[in-house]
Amino acid sequence: MFSLFRTALPTTRLLLLCALPVLATAQSAEPPSQIPAPQAYASVFDEYKPYSDETIVPWTQANAKVANIGGWRAYAKEAALPDTNASGNTPSKTPQHQHHHPEAPK
Repeated sequence: MFSLFRTALPTTRLLLLCALPVLATAQSAEPPSQIPAPQAYASVFDEYKPYSDETIVPWTQANAKVANIGGWRAYAKEAALPDTNASGNTPSKTPQHQHHHPEAPK
């Protein structure tokens, strides 16, 4: 009889594990009057701007335009400015990973 109990125990556990999700779903179902209203759907592609090729200009004209803007220094100043998001706020700066690690305790 003990051997029958020993072989039936894993099968019983397996059946209980399979039945738990079904039982949990059945108990947590809300009555139809308390189901929340569906939210409005907004596609992520609503504001999508498809890629468009830029007009190709001769390299001499492109170099002249960069020179008129102020050369590489103008781009360096622009890159040094803090980034702003759509709301006009600057994101908080997180500390960058430094490669100077303290020695491990001995």
